Amino acid sequence: MRSLALPSPPVGNGLQGLRATDVESDATGPVGFERCVPLDPRDTRSVVVPARTIRISSHAGELVHERFGTWRLRLASWSGLGIVVEGLDGEHTPPADYVNEILLTPAHREQFFSLIDRVGLVVCKAVGGDDALHRDVRGRSSRGRLSQGEYFHHDGCSGPVQPRVVEIRCPYQEVARHTFTAIAPFPEVIEAMLLELPAHLRIGELADARAAILADEPLASEWDEVQGALNRVIRKSLPAEDQRAYLRQVDTHVGAYREPWEMGESRFIANANAGHTMQHRRAYVEVPGNRPNGKLVKRWPAEAETADPETCERCVVET
Repeated sequence: MRSLALPSPPVGNGLQGLRATDVESDATGPVGFERCVPLDPRDTRSVVVPARTIRISSHAGELVHERFGTWRLRLASWSGLGIVVEGLDGEHTPPADYVNEILLTPAHREQFFSLIDRVGLVVCKAVGGDDALHRDVRGRSSRGRLSQGEYFHHDGCSGPVQPRVVEIRCPYQEVARHTFTAIAPFPEVIEAMLLELPAHLRIGELADARAAILADEPLASEWDEVQGALNRVIRKSLPAEDQRAYLRQVDTHVGAYREPWEMGESRFIANANAGHTMQHRRAYVEVPGNRPNGKLVKRWPAEAETADPETCERCVVET
């Protein structure tokens, strides 16, 4: 697969044209919205761009009657990306580990995976049980350099297997998880990356790709080629904290799911299917440091083999 020719990194590391983001704010966008782009660096207003509208659909209404045998999903009130499941309702009290003991049983697993394919993201709250089938999510970032997992990616993108579904879970533990995980629709996240690209990096083929998005025209290159070029130029041209600020701006623009983790929470992400998939990334809301941080665990529940976390964390960044 050919690669896009990259512009030479410009002199200076400023984020001209990139508006600051309140990193503690709710990054979930409305059900349907038009994208906005920054104006002059001194101007904090936004303009609506006459281009494709990024649609974040709420599926809660159509799933009110979704049943898994005698069980029905109990959905939280949520208008953002995907659906949020608070538990199951039925004639009896559901098991604490309702994911493994009901939703992922042979009788219901394909229906559950089809639901994830359809809505993109299913967040299951207050799931009990152990995590024996999961593996720790590894990877550390530093003040001076982003890890691979901080860039948006599909799991398995550098390996022979791209799993249909990725489950990321925050287990019950003594230390709370304070690093977030951002989940965004693909390829809309790449559109957002192009539109939020700092003005001094909008040159060469990235400028052409951005112009095509604004004109509602097809790109000259594949989405993954464009994303690889974006990741490389951002990594080489901006210092670490400016990269993180840019990615937070992308989160907000695309309406990413970026909620704080709760212990016992599992997020099921549509990672590979014939329809619409999601990408995810590790999202810092504070400068990485030595503060204790709860861990996450991961598995690929639709695959026969357990996920290899080393492969999971790789993405399309090339150095």
